[in-house]
Amino acid sequence: MFTLHSFEEIKENERSVIERLNYQSLILMENAANSCCNFILNLLDGNIADVKPLWMQEAIKTKLEKAIESFLTNKSIAFLIGSSNNGADGIAIARKIALRLKNKVEVNILLLNDAKTDERKYQEHLLRNLKLENVNFFKFEEKVEDRFIKVFESPFIIDCITGIGLKAPLSESFTEKLTTIESNIKNDAFIISVDLPSGLCLKSEKILSSDVTLMLGELKQEFFLSELRKYSKTYVKLDIDLPFENQINLPQKQAINFYLLEMNDAFKILCKREFFTNKGNFGKTYVFANSLGTLGAAILAALTAFKTGIGYIYIVLPEEYELELKARYPNIITIGYNIKRLEDLYKTLLDSFKGKNENISALIGSGFGLKDDLFFEILEFLFKNRIKTVIDGDGLNIIANNFEKFQSINRLSNSSFIFTPHIAEFSRIYDSFLKNHDLPRSSNEKCNIEKCISIVENTPDCSILLKDYISAFVCKEDVYINEGCFDGYAKAGTGDFIAGLLSGFLANLTIKQSGALTLIMQDQLAFLIKSKKISSYSIKSEDLIELLDEVFSRLEYRNN
Repeated sequence: MFTLHSFEEIKENERSVIERLNYQSLILMENAANSCCNFILNLLDGNIADVKPLWMQEAIKTKLEKAIESFLTNKSIAFLIGSSNNGADGIAIARKIALRLKNKVEVNILLLNDAKTDERKYQEHLLRNLKLENVNFFKFEEKVEDRFIKVFESPFIIDCITGIGLKAPLSESFTEKLTTIESNIKNDAFIISVDLPSGLCLKSEKILSSDVTLMLGELKQEFFLSELRKYSKTYVKLDIDLPFENQINLPQKQAINFYLLEMNDAFKILCKREFFTNKGNFGKTYVFANSLGTLGAAILAALTAFKTGIGYIYIVLPEEYELELKARYPNIITIGYNIKRLEDLYKTLLDSFKGKNENISALIGSGFGLKDDLFFEILEFLFKNRIKTVIDGDGLNIIANNFEKFQSINRLSNSSFIFTPHIAEFSRIYDSFLKNHDLPRSSNEKCNIEKCISIVENTPDCSILLKDYISAFVCKEDVYINEGCFDGYAKAGTGDFIAGLLSGFLANLTIKQSGALTLIMQDQLAFLIKSKKISSYSIKSEDLIELLDEVFSRLEYRNN
């Protein structure tokens, strides 16, 4: 697990270390330049072993091979240099590459602005005074002229314009510069961003996309937001020998911690199953269904939950559908109900709940249908009995239409629950939440995680697993983010799969553990699908359920 730090934390840490240890900024710059230079030289040899996420390596490798092929006839590397310290980093990297490769490569440096920091001035002065024959300096002009068009013809382009130095959205004139650069770069050029893609900011109108980002020192929180992650396909974390202080004095230090999850975190969560246990020790999950037309969603969720290792899986459904389901799915225990006699259902459920409620979870909403009164009545029963509940699909839409009623039920109980919306469902929930609480909209309307935090902080016992191409789990103290970037989940049924996965884990684990493990499993499935060369076009929920066997097998083997 990696801690994700905000721009403000990283800048303050750097200032603190330089001040406390008299650690010169130029030393940090040389450390960063060495790490970046080593990575780029390895990249020229086709080495992408350190690039993440692992399942994106194949796509990057294909583009890299084309760039290397072009490099055989056009041995040049271009650097796009900004006016501040990210530009200084870029010039230092350019110097090291020019010295190491000498006359084997032409280094073209495009200066977008005059230097604004001492470090940037120093690095440019140093490189110019070396008078290296294979280094060319160009100054950016609004009109792209023949004399520096060769910059954009380079097969490898290193973006060192803004980094994390962006304090506000780009000015209109600078946005136009980035637009000009973007329109002139060849489609097959391999673009490498140093620290962050230039312009990366939630309020930016223009962000320069890259193939890989070389993140210096610490992982940057903003890079991993789903709204911004699309601007760089992959990344690599490079060491620059900068210690990160545990105590940094920020005027407004964020109260919630952000973490990027990795496979090793699963080993700390999953417990080894002992041979002398029985199914009664592994909890129960109840999936509530109502609509025949969408009953498949509840079945998919139940089959997924059963694969997580729980002892019992139940589907609670109208009694007229019960017989057929029993015959087709013998592993699923059915509990039928008559909507006119719900008190009988509650008695049956209470008898079934025998044991510890902390080993029971429920999922309601997947394929439930839009029966508002029935939904709220069953939800109130679950909350009163303190059953950990996952609310998905139709349940989220029902709540979005009547958040006030949901809040009234929630206030009367002390039961933990998790919303599992995709982006459109979340937007409806958030709008309804604001109206019910009479709260102003988030200061950063483009950041869905900030909105999740607002709901979690103002709704008792609430957590949110936001399903996106990068998924996030938001609870009271922490935000967990996965690597994501897998297009195979953008299909009908995969949301039910994820909700089933979460509800199965919830029967035996804490809220936080369940959310984190669900995100890790998403990443592990993405890696497995890509490594098996299964097309994301054809992948379906049933395939994901089957692949869980192999993922759990790997985790179990490593855990032993």
